[in-house]
Amino acid sequence: MIKGSTRWVFIGRKRVYKIPSLYSWSHFLTGLLANLQEVTWSKMVDDEVVDKICPVSFYAPLGFLVVMEKLPILTDMDMSREELELLVETSYSTIPVEPKHNSFGKKSGRIVALDYGS
Repeated sequence: MIKGSTRWVFIGRKRVYKIPSLYSWSHFLTGLLANLQEVTWSKMVDDEVVDKICPVSFYAPLGFLVVMEKLPILTDMDMSREELELLVETSYSTIPVEPKHNSFGKKSGRIVALDYGS
């Protein structure tokens, strides 16, 4: 399990499960909103967005759970921190994603956002 500030991520063999954290009421609510935001972004049909995110494959109502495909996380061997920051500034400027390696993964040879719920 990975504990973020607003969500906990459970990593299975083929899927990743995100639930709101239970640190506090405000963290829980923010985690719900982050899950709902990923669901909303995942439903977009805009080619500019669809090709840049790992889609949500299943979600529970109200943001209690988001399920995504498990993908290899981007490493600093794949892209330097500076290159990653430039990528976020230029190609991901409209998507709420942090310039961190574990916010991105690889899918079918392209880089996609894994954590785009703010």
